[in-house]
Order: sequence, then structure tokens, then C-alpha cells
Amino acid sequence: MVRWRFYLLVAVLCLWIVFPTFAIGPGSSPLQMGGCGANSLGFGNSLSNSDSTGSSDGSTEGSTGNFEAGSPVDIPVPIAKAIDGVDATSIRFVQSGSGQTFNQLFKTLKLKKSTTEIGKITASLVQQTGCGNVTVGVVVDGVFINTIAVNDNCAFEFTLTDDLIDKPMAFVVFGEATTVDNGGDVSYPVIVTLSPAPDSIFFENRDYILKIYITNTDTNTQADPDFVNAADVAASEISISSGDVVAFSALNASGAPIVGTIDIRGGVNATLIGSLTNALNRLAYDPSGNILGVDTVTQDLLYFDTTGTLLNDANTNLPTDRLFKFHPSGRYVATNIQVGSDIEIDFIDLENLNTDINSLAFTNGGCTVSDVSFDWLDATNIVVFETCSEGNYRAEGFDVSGALSGSVPDTTAVFSFTSNDYMGKPVADWGVNALFFYECDDGSGYNHLCRSDTNNPVGPPASVISMGLSDDNFNISDLSFASDRSSYVAFNSDLNPTAFTDNAIGVYWLGNGVTDFQTLGIKPVSSATDPNLIAYLNYDVTGEFQVSVLHLTTAADPPALTVTPATKTLPIGETKNFKATGGIPPYIFSLTSGEGELNTSTGYYQAPQTDGTATILVTDSRGLTTEANLTIVLHGSLDAGFNATGILVSDLGSTADSLYDMVVQSDNKVVAVGSYRNGLNNYDLALMRTNEDGSLDSTFGTNGVVITDYLTSNEEAMAVALQSDGKIVVVGYTDSGATDDFIIARYDENGVLDTTFGGDGIVTTDFNFWDDQAYSILIQSDGKILVGGSGNLSREEVLARYNTDGSLDTSFGTDGFVAQSVSNIDSAIKIFIQSDGKIITLVSTSFQGFQQGEDDSPCSAAGNYSLVRFSGEGVLDTSFGTNGIAAIRYGNDLALQSDGKFVLAGYSCNGTDDDFAVERYDTNGSLDTSFGTNGSISTHFGFSFDQANALIIQADGKIIAGGYAFNGADYDFALARYLTDGSLDTGFGTNGLVLTNFSSNSDNIIALALDSEKRIVAGGTSSVFRASIDFALARYWY
Repeated sequence: MVRWRFYLLVAVLCLWIVFPTFAIGPGSSPLQMGGCGANSLGFGNSLSNSDSTGSSDGSTEGSTGNFEAGSPVDIPVPIAKAIDGVDATSIRFVQSGSGQTFNQLFKTLKLKKSTTEIGKITASLVQQTGCGNVTVGVVVDGVFINTIAVNDNCAFEFTLTDDLIDKPMAFVVFGEATTVDNGGDVSYPVIVTLSPAPDSIFFENRDYILKIYITNTDTNTQADPDFVNAADVAASEISISSGDVVAFSALNASGAPIVGTIDIRGGVNATLIGSLTNALNRLAYDPSGNILGVDTVTQDLLYFDTTGTLLNDANTNLPTDRLFKFHPSGRYVATNIQVGSDIEIDFIDLENLNTDINSLAFTNGGCTVSDVSFDWLDATNIVVFETCSEGNYRAEGFDVSGALSGSVPDTTAVFSFTSNDYMGKPVADWGVNALFFYECDDGSGYNHLCRSDTNNPVGPPASVISMGLSDDNFNISDLSFASDRSSYVAFNSDLNPTAFTDNAIGVYWLGNGVTDFQTLGIKPVSSATDPNLIAYLNYDVTGEFQVSVLHLTTAADPPALTVTPATKTLPIGETKNFKATGGIPPYIFSLTSGEGELNTSTGYYQAPQTDGTATILVTDSRGLTTEANLTIVLHGSLDAGFNATGILVSDLGSTADSLYDMVVQSDNKVVAVGSYRNGLNNYDLALMRTNEDGSLDSTFGTNGVVITDYLTSNEEAMAVALQSDGKIVVVGYTDSGATDDFIIARYDENGVLDTTFGGDGIVTTDFNFWDDQAYSILIQSDGKILVGGSGNLSREEVLARYNTDGSLDTSFGTDGFVAQSVSNIDSAIKIFIQSDGKIITLVSTSFQGFQQGEDDSPCSAAGNYSLVRFSGEGVLDTSFGTNGIAAIRYGNDLALQSDGKFVLAGYSCNGTDDDFAVERYDTNGSLDTSFGTNGSISTHFGFSFDQANALIIQADGKIIAGGYAFNGADYDFALARYLTDGSLDTGFGTNGLVLTNFSSNSDNIIALALDSEKRIVAGGTSSVFRASIDFALARYWY
């Protein structure tokens, strides 16, 4: 009576693999066997006396018996139990002869159609200790063949012969109490097949493929609800939890949709979500084990906890094809939504499901977005690939750190590139190496793998990765990164779809740029704990999709964990993104000292309202750490990172080195220009460039200085601009002997005159026999150069345009220039181009350059100023002001707001002395009465004689005016910052004002600029009365 129970166990294993449409559990009904053996359980008295169709070193041989088809079998008690079985991830094939071990796809095996030994299957158990009495049963093609002894290390071997090719081999573990006499427990199976590789050039010398299934078609439901049916795993995305549990969509025994789970090592299928109306697609775990999926019918994004309980409400703004991507931290989700006719990216905070985060909308710019795909570049940036209704494709990067912290997303793209051929479905490394990959058609009609660096993004064909194959006429899809985000990118490929039913899974190794094709299957996903393990989907012998596992070679060590910036100075109340790279994400940010608000998931930090220090600790998923150190400073304070003190006074070698203008390069180097008094008491063009740290740039000219003497006469550089290629263009005037002429000089990035410009790098222009002096410059988007100044017959305003080679652009004005009389001795001292292409010039009457802070006469007479507007072709725009001219009160400098309004700076008399004066005009040239008092404000610094010479507008709309102010003894650099309504920004300096003294000299700001860190750079002069004048620079925190 006892013996038949074990025989029954063997029969059930047979049924399990081949005829799995029966119930196992209490109250199960009798089953008609379909053909696994004879009608009697005719085993011998012991397995050791039976024959075997397979063998194993150290195994106990068994017999298949002589079953008769069609015999009924009673199953009075449950047989299969939830005990640990074979570890599917440990299975390897060791080739005979060479002893070479292969994980999945292996080479040079010869199919002999015999019982010749070709190698061994080696594996170990999930159970890691105490395996001395444990045995493994082997069922081949539905027939039990033998048991295998397990060694003390819980490992075993199974000899593989050629006659087992293409046959499913199920490995199950018998519980220690399972004997011939009393039956007992048995694990669920792990199924292995060894199949010939397709006859394809893409698998040359790769003759066999090992496939390992951890789910089993029609594994039947027991009374225990954790035992579920995985009858048909849906061909949709699978996901792996942080505990290496694989989630998959399937149908249960009743045909109802569920979400099932199974450990990546194999074991018992369990139901996570069993009450679905529609199947779920795009499954993904968050770090807590909760799971997201998309309803395949409604496109609702559904969020379930670890018990399968729905956490969120019904969705709105549903697109036709819902996508989503988890933030690296797992806290946020990006998903596409439909808002009217527009596609946008919405952000969900999983910790605050009821909190609405502003969505990211897209600007048109030649692309009406009809579809999107996207991924997180890192904790604060996202890349979006857009399908355009116009028939082209666009990729854009966005900084969404503000959105994740409650602000409106910045819709200005960090980068953008386009293609006329398909590109989309990106996957990114979350900042580890600043890489992202995507599908792209390089014009061949096939979707290839493309790679791009986020710091220098490129589209196809430059980004296409070669697979190293003789024929690249195949498509790739379903890209996924290794869990360490640094070893590889896995993908599907239809190398030769006529040769086999499944796609091939490829792996592109980042370390050496080599691509390997591993096995047949789709939807590869890396293990959360071991990037060497991949779960994927493949067909089993029944033609159903099942979950399989793949074991790769050793993954590369991740790069070192770093945080950028590692040191940072930040003004109070300001924000900064701290970006982690290297290590293994996700990263956790924590504030270990100091104050401020820190998003622990993104590294987005807001400084406190008091100065001091702070430390941010970054921890990766392995527990490795690095830190960033912050210094919190007051707005308007000097930046000690510039020449150690925040200020620089530079003597170029003469007694009169006057700075008139400056510009900041994209690398935060500062180029200052002006004049240098040579030994003949004449003036030469002078240029100076500093590094970001305030030191003179030795790669520029001679020790950072360039002096250009032209015709041994007087030359002064009055303005400077940068071309898009980094070349430096300087304008001013030169004494030709009788009169002054415009001079335009162009230098390369190292300060050498560019001989492609005018033949020798210098162009001079004489306008009709009078003193012609250039004071302003603007480089158009097409590279043409606008130069403004004074000249022509009666010292009128002159505006000239030059081609990129230095010749006058005769399509502009008359013969390349326009002369406009405004008053008397008119000079165009500033040029702007409006958004509509029209040209605005600031014109000063009797302009002689800015005084160097030595004018102490009370209420010195102000000049006359005007705004003059021309068309883009140099024709006076009579619709502006009065016949194209609008009279203004102050005009030392001009800046344009983003809304097109004009802001001007100068000085006004308070009855005793001069004050800073700023006023704002509407786009039509009339005073903007919403600014200050009736459009104007004046600012007194406390003593006397304050004058604003320079003006700049920050990205937030705040206005900074710079010039000089008397401190009671001499003149200082003076800054004032105003809010958009004209009131002083009391959070800047002292009640909105900053004074800087350069060693008790007279100091005067002539020019202002902002660098890429939003710092304020002031340039001017520092002088000793009637003794010397030097270039002077200062850098302030915004």
C-alpha cells in the first residue's frame, strides 16, 4: 500500500510535464492519462534495479516502467509541495573533452543523433546546506528516467547525450522524507532544453542553445491560493523585484487575467493580482515591491501593493498607448498623457498619490508631437523622443528637477536633435556613465541600436552601433539596461525571422563595445541583485510563452561613485541639483550637516536663508558613499573662487590700461577689451582673458594678454562679441592720420588674428571723410556682424553690417551701412535685435566714453539719449516712437527683457549730486508706468556722485545695474539689484546695494555679464588719480 504512493508520485511528474491539465490537491478528481506509460505502475522493487535512458555520475538509476495509455489514476492526496527545488540560475553545460563551461549559447557541438555523451548539466539547489539525503529526479520528454544524488555542497551533475537534444528535461527535488515506502514532498520543476541553433550566418559555429524555464505551462492550481496556473504567460514586459521575484502577466485555469510571480531561481508560481478585469502590460516593480502596470484595454496606469491591493484611483487624460518609466529612486513615475490634442509627460509622486505635479509640455519648433517615448537620464533629467506629425522625429533632454520639487517644469530643452528617419524608445544609464541608447533607423529601413552621450548628444547615423555582422538587415527592439547600469544593454533582434520562431536576445557590452547574441527569446530584463542574470520570455514545447533565465559571463565592475559638484558655493535660498554618477543606482541623498531642504530621491537642494556650510551624503544601492560639501553665502557677496578674493586688478604694462567692454565665454573664461598706452603715448587694442578661477589664461596671447598695434597710430577697442565658433570680434576706432575709422579685428580662440577675416584679421572702414568710431557690436544668428558707432558727414549714428569674411554686406542699408541723424554727434552705443528681427540701437549724443570715476562735479550735465529702430535690412522703422526715434532720459546702457520691454540705466540729479537711474519703456517706446515711479527709479548709495554705466537682466527678470559710487574718500564698484517692479531687492547685498573697494583706488564698473553659473561678472577700471589706470574685474554671487 505504501509503495504505490511513490509510484504515483513518479506518474504525476510525468503528467505534470506532458499532460498538465489536471488538478493537484485535496478533492481532486480521477484523471485519464493520455500516454505516459502502461496501465500498471510496473516498477521494480527499487529504483536501483531499473534501467535508464540517461545516466549521471553518482546517480541512482531508475526505470520508466511500462504504463498503458488510457488507464485511470486516482490521486487521493496532494503530491507537489512548495519545497525548494533546483536553482535555475546555477545551471551550466560543461562540454565533454574540452571541459569548457557554457552558460546559455555555446559553440562547436556536433549533433550525432546517438547516445554519445556530449557533456554534463551541472546545477545546484536553492537549498544551500544539509543536502546529504536529498535527491533530484529527472523527467525527460514526459518520462521519469532516474534520480541523481546531491553532494554535500548541494550540487549535482547530469550526463547529457545526443539523444536528449530538443527534449524537455525537468529537474525536481525530492524532499528528504520522500522514499519508496512512504512517498513525500517534491518540488516544482525547472525545465531545460538543449536545441540546435538556427541554421543562420548570425549563429555561425554556435550549434546549440540551452534554454532554462522557471515557469511551467499549465502548472495547476492547488487548494493553496499561492499555487497558481501560468497557462499562458503573456508576451508583455516582465519585471524583477529587488528580491529577484519575476512578475508576469498570465491567464489562470479559468482563462482570467492575473499577474503571477516566481522567484528567478525557480519554484512555485504565485498569484500577486488575481482579480483583474483586463490583462496588464508593461509591468514594473518599485523598490518597495509594489507593482505598476497598464490596463491593456483602458490604458489606465494601475498601482498595486505587495498584497495585490489597488492603491490609485482611475486615470485621466489617457493616451492611446500608455507608457511609464520609474524614476531611478523609484519614488516618481513619468508617464505620457493626452491633453486635448497635445501629448505631455506627467509626473506622479508615489509617496503622495493625491499631489498633482505639473506636466511637461513640448514646444512645437517644427514638430507637432503625436507620440513619445522617454527615460530618465538621471535623477533630475529626462530624455524624450518625439514622433512629429510632420513626418520627422525629435529627441530632447529636459531638466525636471524643479517639477519634482513642486515647480512648473522648464520647457526649454537642454539638448535637441532631429532625424527624418525613425528613432525612439530610449533607455538610459541613470547618470552612471551619462549614456543613453535608443532604436534608430539610419536610412536603411531597419531599426538599429544607437548610442549617445548626454554631454554631447547625437542622432543617427553618427550614433549607430555596428554589431560586427556581415549583414545588418535586422531590427532591434525592447532595449533594457543591466541592473548595474554600466555592464551592458540587452535587446531583441529579428536576425533571421524565417529561421526560427523567436527573436534572438543580444547583449551589447559597454566595456569593449562587443555585441553577443545569447539565446532565443524576447523581453530581456536584468536581475535586480545580479546583472549576470537575465529573465526573459520564450516558447516552450507546447508553443506557450514561459519565463526563462539566462546567465551571462561576469559583468563589469561599475565605475567609482562620484557626485557633481563635489564642492559648491550657493547663495542663500538658491537651488542646485547634485548629480550622482558611477556606483550602482538608485542613489539616496541625505543632508548630514548644515541646513536646507533636500530631495533625497533627486539630489535637488535648496539652501537655507542663512549663510554657513552643509554636507550632502550620496549612497548607492551597495552602500558605497561619497559626499558634496557646500558653502552658503549671501547674495551679492564676492566669489572667493575668483582670484581667491573675488577681485582682480591687472596692469597690462602701461600707465593707462582702460577696459571698455567684456564678455564671458561658455567655459566661464572672461575676455576683457580696451586700450593700452604704448611707449609712443599712443593707444593700442588691448585684450585680456582670465580662466574661470580668475588667473590669467596662459593659452591666450602672451600670458593672457594680446596687444595689437595697427599702423603705429591710436587704436582703442570699445566693444567685444563672441562668435558661435568661439572666435572673438573686437570693434573700436583707429587713427588713419587725418580722421578716425571703424576698426574691426577678429581673433581665434588663442588670441591670434584670424587671417580669413579681411586678409590679415583686421578691417577698417571710412564713412565719408569724418571721424568714424565704433562703440557697439552684435553678431547675428547667421554670423553677420552688426557694428554701431558714430561717423559719416556730420557725426551721425552709423550702423554697418559686415559679412563673415569682413566685407560690407551691401544688402544692408546703402552699400552696407545706414547713417541716421538724431541730434548732434550721435553714437550708437548698444545694439539689440528684437524677436521680430528688428534692430534697436541706443544712441547717445556727445558720447566720449565713460568717465573713470573722477567726476565730482555736482549734477553733471547728462547727455541726450534716444532709442532708434530699424528693420532687419537697415531701413528706419517709422512706426516706432516718432518717425523711428524715441527720446529717453537715461542712456548709458540698454537691456531687453524677455517680453520685449526696454530697460535703460544712467544717472539723474537729486538736487545736489547724481544717483543711479533706471527706467523702463514699453515696446512702442513709451515709458512703462508700472515700473518704479511713473517708469523710473533713482538710487542713492549714501554719499554722492553715483552713476550707472552697465545693465544686465537675470533669467528671473531681476535687473542689475553697475557703475560707481562715492564712498566718502574715493569711488567704488557699485551694484544695485531691482525686482521686476523696480523696487530694490533687499536680499541682495545690503538692502539691494553692493560696494567694492579696490585698495583705496577709484573704481568704476563699465560692463556687466552673467556666467553659466549665474554669477555676476563686473568689468571696469581701477585707477589712481592722474597716475595709473588698470583693468579691473570682480565676480559676485547672484
